[in-house]
Amino acid sequence: MNQWTLFRLSVLIAFFPVLTFQGCAPVYVPNAYHVHQLDDSGDFSGGIYTGTNGLDVQAAYALNNSIFVFGAGSFDNSDYSSEDSYQSHRYVEGGVGYFKPFSKFGRFEFLGGLGFGSSEASSKYFFFEPDEVTAKGNYSRVFIQANNGMEREHFDIGMALRLAHVSFGEFETTSSVYEGANSSVFFEPMLYVNVGWEKVKFVTQIGISDPLIDDLSFGYEPLFFSIGLKGNFRSK
Repeated sequence: MNQWTLFRLSVLIAFFPVLTFQGCAPVYVPNAYHVHQLDDSGDFSGGIYTGTNGLDVQAAYALNNSIFVFGAGSFDNSDYSSEDSYQSHRYVEGGVGYFKPFSKFGRFEFLGGLGFGSSEASSKYFFFEPDEVTAKGNYSRVFIQANNGMEREHFDIGMALRLAHVSFGEFETTSSVYEGANSSVFFEPMLYVNVGWEKVKFVTQIGISDPLIDDLSFGYEPLFFSIGLKGNFRSK
């Protein structure tokens, strides 16, 4: 295993009590949140992130002084051990958003989008006796998100709330536990801190993903943690 896989595995172990019952073979893995902090027409924002989400790439462009378009992709193919535990997904999304700088340092964004993906996962766990769950499926996701934060030249801080409706159209699992719904709205709050320079900053995002339906047929990752680099390029 490489160092990053070891780090991700340590995160999963730290949150073992949660993941044991809700994260077995997680086929839904939340991607990095869109926090673009645009100011004016023609502004561009792009970023690359890695964490529990795998590898994410994002971009956004301001069409005028309040509307922007965005797109993103999320990819992962992680082996957590030399055995058969792994998580693999491919996901792309796009959408439209509204941004509004307020006061001298405040930033507000509201956005919505649509995404499509496929995922496959296998997890080994122990509950009285060893067991293994394998699952795979194709899914769509419709989401809205609101961001509110403060931006300074070398430091940003804020929060976001994302509501995401995840629906698996095709889903297969070897587990006899997951016999519930194939879709749910997920409540996904997040905190972020960015540190760096005016145009490029190091990004840290941490949040949770909690379905509004208890009985789901598919597993998911309840904890979100991501780090990366984000660049903002102003038109003026």
